[in-house]
Amino acid sequence: YTTLFRSADTGAALLLWLAASLVVVYAAFSVATIAHGAWGAEISDDPVERTRITATRETLALAGVVVASVVPGFLGDGGGEAAGLPRFAVVFAVTILVCASLTLALSPPAPTPAPARPALVADMLAPLRDRYFRRLLAVFVANGIAASIPATLVLFFIADVLREESRQGLFLAAYFVAAAAGMPLWVRLSARMGKVRTWYVAMV
Repeated sequence: YTTLFRSADTGAALLLWLAASLVVVYAAFSVATIAHGAWGAEISDDPVERTRITATRETLALAGVVVASVVPGFLGDGGGEAAGLPRFAVVFAVTILVCASLTLALSPPAPTPAPARPALVADMLAPLRDRYFRRLLAVFVANGIAASIPATLVLFFIADVLREESRQGLFLAAYFVAAAAGMPLWVRLSARMGKVRTWYVAMV
């Protein structure tokens, strides 16, 4: 990443390519994440079972992050993570295609969508009129910031404080394994205390 950002100083075209790529990647990630999260909510109407489904989804996501943190180093053939990233990108693309194909082939058919209405923007802004939704949105923003700060700064901490940049993959693996290990505790607390109270405790 450092090499990419430094080389971006040599031309506006590379900067434009980087900006466009980031927009496409994050937009696609947002669409996939929203659809995936909504799908999990549709599987069951039972609140406790929905918590288990969400916990399973997040645990598997953490497992994927751990794999993505460690595998590039193994694929580098002694050249480190930088040498293994291009190979990992190919493996990742093939894995995504296989998993997406299996998901589309084996999933039950989606319900017939309601006819589209022209007031798309108004419909999207309608939830903001609900004061309870605005409160929930504010909590989501606070929760997102709280989760993003350590996830972003941990790489700088490893590189600049611990001076172990070559072992970033192992530190990230430990970071996310610890998160996955705590998942059963939060599921139990949610069943006992309720989702809202457990969420407050988790953020505190």
